[in-house]
Amino acid sequence: MTETQLTQPEIRGHSVVNRRASRKFIIYSILIDASIVLSLTILGINLLRIAPFPSFQVLGIFALIAALYWIPQKRFLERTLGERCWQIKKRNQPFISAGKLFTGSFLSTLSFFALGWAFQEGILKHPIWQEATVWRMEPYIPASDEFLITPFFYTLGGWPKTFQGKPIFLTLPYEKGPPSKFVGHIIAHWQIPDVKVTFEGPRTPPDAKSPIGVKECLLNTNTLGCFILRKNTLERHIQEMQRDLGKRLSNTHPLEWTLKWFDVENPVLPPEDQAHGIYLSASNSTFAEDRFILVNQKGVQQTIILNRPTRARGEEAFKTLQNSIRSMRSFTDLEPGRAWVNRELENVQLGELKDIHDSKTLAEHLAQIQSLLVSRISVDPASFDSYFHLSGTSHLLSKNAIQTRDTWGLIALQNLQTSMKFANDIAPKDPRVQQMQDLWLDVSKAPERR
Repeated sequence: MTETQLTQPEIRGHSVVNRRASRKFIIYSILIDASIVLSLTILGINLLRIAPFPSFQVLGIFALIAALYWIPQKRFLERTLGERCWQIKKRNQPFISAGKLFTGSFLSTLSFFALGWAFQEGILKHPIWQEATVWRMEPYIPASDEFLITPFFYTLGGWPKTFQGKPIFLTLPYEKGPPSKFVGHIIAHWQIPDVKVTFEGPRTPPDAKSPIGVKECLLNTNTLGCFILRKNTLERHIQEMQRDLGKRLSNTHPLEWTLKWFDVENPVLPPEDQAHGIYLSASNSTFAEDRFILVNQKGVQQTIILNRPTRARGEEAFKTLQNSIRSMRSFTDLEPGRAWVNRELENVQLGELKDIHDSKTLAEHLAQIQSLLVSRISVDPASFDSYFHLSGTSHLLSKNAIQTRDTWGLIALQNLQTSMKFANDIAPKDPRVQQMQDLWLDVSKAPERR
């Protein structure tokens, strides 16, 4: 009786006795390399804050990573990782053992799972590809002692006068625009330094649609046109949010994205005046940024941005902002907002400020007056009087802050400077520009500011 000779199964490599390896194993090795390159590409476009959308930029990054992955390995190591997993080489052993077959299969499966995870985290969870949910918001009636009804650009709503007991002041960063264009940004400082609301001037993306069209594309992304609309609408916001959160933490990317379409269903208002738009949120363990991108009936978009910590103070700010959004009315022109704020300013008596001797009470009155002035600038950027009175009230606020050594003084200084610059852009020959310059010099040269 002869002893049975056991032999190991034979799987041919790239060339064994001048014969090519099985095509399926070559394909397996290529798939491993492709999975690695695609995973690195997804990681790269996320690190570079590029939208995961087919474009020449994404294609260029893929080609660069593929070249950097493939050329050095073939040049210096003769084989890629995929070829090593399946033992494919120019001169191979006559067979691949069962152990090596299992290792190749395991590494192939692992690379495919890695690609699937990268695709899920880097592509499908990206807000450009997410399907939005609908957020139906009930209307809110703001109390007059807590909220100031005022317009900002194409909206009219109630905005809090104070936050956690302190008055809310607005600043007007200088950007070229008025008198022919809107101011770029208005910042409401709810709590310095980490809670603020930014009103962004209207910036409508190309090929903008009506609210119904935008809503349909957010809820059902099933056409190329909808993909392009989502990219044009969301890409800038996403990049800015990644940048803003990146400044606060070493992690430059938010851990969680939320995308919704919100409707404020107010039966008292006609449908064309009801507020609706896109809610986009990014957050990590410490900070969050919430954006309400309002879309009016003509497709014009304006954004309200809340930067906040994720702690209790931030949650209170988010709830307060929701109340403001729920009180809002949206218009297609600026005239209703202008009429409202002009009527409110007619009731303001600046002379009464001289009779207020309590610094906190004076600061609260100045905060409300400046809110109305900045609001008027948002709907009438060519109004020279608004900048002039903003400068005068900022001078008074700065003098008050010098005595109390409060942070309001920094806000007053900024508004003094920017209102002077805006006024000079609008009417450089108006003699009141010199008066504004004198106010700025008077405060900036104060001994306490040196």
